[in-house]
Amino acid sequence: MNLGKRKRNQRGFAKCLATYIESKRVLRETEAGARRIFYEDISNKLRNAKDSKEFFKALSIFRNRRGSAKKITVPVDTFKKFFEDVYKITAETLSNEVVPERTEISVAELDAQFTIVELDIAIKKLGKNKAPGSDGVPNEIWKTFPENAKLELLKVFNELFDNGNFPDDWTEIIISPLFKKSDPALPSNYRPGSLCKTILKLYTQLLSNRLLIWSSKNKVISDYQAAYKKNSGCRNHVFLLTAALQYNFSINRKVYGLCVDMCQAFDTLNHRR
Repeated sequence: MNLGKRKRNQRGFAKCLATYIESKRVLRETEAGARRIFYEDISNKLRNAKDSKEFFKALSIFRNRRGSAKKITVPVDTFKKFFEDVYKITAETLSNEVVPERTEISVAELDAQFTIVELDIAIKKLGKNKAPGSDGVPNEIWKTFPENAKLELLKVFNELFDNGNFPDDWTEIIISPLFKKSDPALPSNYRPGSLCKTILKLYTQLLSNRLLIWSSKNKVISDYQAAYKKNSGCRNHVFLLTAALQYNFSINRKVYGLCVDMCQAFDTLNHRR
């Protein structure tokens, strides 16, 4: 009796084991098939992307997949000392500074006073839900300005524009360090995010819009430049580079690349010029 029961149990176990092995095989094949379809779909989207927007949209699935790094708090005094050294201007620096000669050029389109239409366009371009500067004034304040207030603001901007200056306190910013990579305990591994006063952003938006329209109309900016152009940016260069790599790889041609990482390139420029 016990022998017969043991044999039935063994047959039952063998059947369950065979079912388990078969189910595991089917699962592996299903996972492999789904993975293959997933990556083939992404490859097709990248291959058939008509512009940089479609290209990066296909890659967006891979964003934010890094594990959360261990939180390390860098003392405020350490950041303060670091940025003071980066932006330090000494008497020796000023004495050795060679200021290039400036040639005054008058361009009617650029020198004309700003109009209310230009101000409205600049206000519309201000982003929503953005952190304000040290004065705590958000962009939404300018977006809700009534027409009479806009006209008064326009007078202020035009007066500053005609005189070629603006208040020094507008340049006061709050630096918010944003971690980039490598050792989070080193201040040099953080990008200094600058929280500017929104009135400065609005004024510079007026200047930028006018310069962009004029430079585009007169073809001042090279076609090889992607930054500071409408509907253009770094993603255009990345898209072109990727397309060039794919083409050369498809015809079995060797490709060589040189990458240059400029450490703190923006921070170490002479911003007084």
